[in-house]
Amino acid sequence: MRTLTLLSLLLAAPASYAYAEEDYQPIEILRVDADLQAGLIFVHGDGFGSAPGTVELGGELLEVVSYSPSDIVAAIPTNLPPASYRLVVNRARSARFAALDVFVSPLSLGGPAQCECPAGPQGPPGPQGPVGPEGPAGPAGPVGPAGPQGDIGPAGLAGPVGPIGPAGPQGEVGPAGPAGPAGPAGPAGPAGPAGPEGPQGLQGIQGSQGWPGLPGDPGPMGPAGPQGEAGPMGPAGPEGPAGPAGPAGPAGVSGFEIVSSGFTVPASGTTTPSLYLRTLSCPAGKVPLSGGFSIAGGATHIAASRPQGTTGWTFQFVQLELQSVAVTTYVICAFGP
Repeated sequence: MRTLTLLSLLLAAPASYAYAEEDYQPIEILRVDADLQAGLIFVHGDGFGSAPGTVELGGELLEVVSYSPSDIVAAIPTNLPPASYRLVVNRARSARFAALDVFVSPLSLGGPAQCECPAGPQGPPGPQGPVGPEGPAGPAGPVGPAGPQGDIGPAGLAGPVGPIGPAGPQGEVGPAGPAGPAGPAGPAGPAGPAGPEGPQGLQGIQGSQGWPGLPGDPGPMGPAGPQGEAGPMGPAGPEGPAGPAGPAGPAGVSGFEIVSSGFTVPASGTTTPSLYLRTLSCPAGKVPLSGGFSIAGGATHIAASRPQGTTGWTFQFVQLELQSVAVTTYVICAFGP
């Protein structure tokens, strides 16, 4: 198996903590091997996650052949030229990733001085990869030719009588028929209208006054009158009793304290970047809440800033300068709830 030369390892800080329990674990690349004849790269490490993530080489997304929390096998492009490449493993459903600069040596490409070495023993089979997603349905096939016509089947049973259909449109008026025979005499007709009113008769003698009539029934109730104006507001009622006390809130943190430490990142000594690790611890009994840093000029960069368990905060710097650079780190500590 042909190997890739390891240059440097950069671990990225988590961008969020709202993930599954395994997403709190750090992700790390420990070793990288490759078989360029087979077109495969083998990544060994820890914290890759149970769900398949993605693997990039030189910014190109690789096809993942198998995936486990500690080992990844991915296909690499054929005829890969000798150069330095950035290898990145991205954990699924998480912002965490691990990056590693790898170098493909000329000998690993099978040049003129290729070794005629015997094949080594076959390694143990790798773990079974997860079942891939179901592929999309294929296109519908062409319509087949029509089959021969079958024999005529027996006649079916008569169906039930259907409902009466709607009435048809009015037909045209037919020609007049011949006159019919005379009918029998009809019954007597109704009385005719009253004749005109006769002339006014003479005034009769006035009669005597009659007795008073009985009182009439009460008339119906009249409609409701309009709404009257609102009266003045009454005096305020007495104050009600006090409600029960609410539940006690959760205990908060206390004893805030900023711990700082100044130090000097030594010079790189060469043009190759070097890594420098620094951990700042909280006082006994206190836990870290956040961390920060300041760099006094120069080309020193921060590569990682993360909690160190529940006791402190870890910083990782990349030194690009040929002279030392002053750095100050900070951690906010407090007593937990």
